[in-house]
Amino acid sequence: MIARRAGAVLAPAVLIGLVVWGIQMATPGGPGRPTQRFEFLPPFRMVWVEEDAQGEVYTIELMWRGSRSWITVLRASSADPRSIGRIGAWDGVTLTSDDPVQGRETYTPELTVSASLAPAQWLLDSQYSPDDGWEPLGLDADGNERFRKIETRGGKQRTIVRTRDPATWLVVASTTTVDGEHVNAVRVIDLEILPKPATYP
Repeated sequence: MIARRAGAVLAPAVLIGLVVWGIQMATPGGPGRPTQRFEFLPPFRMVWVEEDAQGEVYTIELMWRGSRSWITVLRASSADPRSIGRIGAWDGVTLTSDDPVQGRETYTPELTVSASLAPAQWLLDSQYSPDDGWEPLGLDADGNERFRKIETRGGKQRTIVRTRDPATWLVVASTTTVDGEHVNAVRVIDLEILPKPATYP
């Protein structure tokens, strides 16, 4: 419910797969000290092209400081060119959307201490373990790892193929089909690992 409402506030074209991320670990800082959080992903800047089930294509830029601090910018949209420039931001408390047409909207989701939000499901780090249904497919031409998961939901076969950079554990490509029909495809076209602390341009 949180993810669906937040996605509505921030608009699907920017945060197509906004999801609650509950796998982050917290480390107590002791009395009077702030809680420190372990981040699985480094700070990074990423640009990806995404095609949905209707064949609409979006280009999205993500600046990731951490799981409680990121910004997305819609750089291109075949579905609605007027929405280009839409910004989605998460500061660990409030989700904000600045839309060229609709203006600003905000939403404060109710999250547990260990939960965070990510702008897309495929961005989340994963062990890609056979125990979780992932089958290794070997390396691609660039030396990236590839994995496939096939599962049945509601009598339909869903196939996901992910390509991951082994150095950073960041996913650089993802495709999803249902009964062989295209549902979603993502291709990262620009990736920059940032020094800590990461800053926005």
